[in-house]
Amino acid sequence: MESLTPHICRLQSRCSKAGIEVSGIQDILNLNIYITNAVKTPKSEYAVSKESIEESLPYLEKELELFPNLQVVMLMGDVAKRH
Repeated sequence: MESLTPHICRLQSRCSKAGIEVSGIQDILNLNIYITNAVKTPKSEYAVSKESIEESLPYLEKELELFPNLQVVMLMGDVAKRH
């Protein structure tokens, strides 16, 4: 099995609980799952600032517009926990 990031491992765990076996990133892509960061700028501190989130929002909105049939957005990580 390939080395997976913590976010992918959590997604893999959630898929498994739903009865969907995922062994790597290609399986995730084959399920039409698209993974991206909500914040488009690197962290300058331990936590992501509110300003970074607000600055990144227009880019994320434009990115999501590329998927007109999008039905689900799953938030993960620092930003999802705080907002």
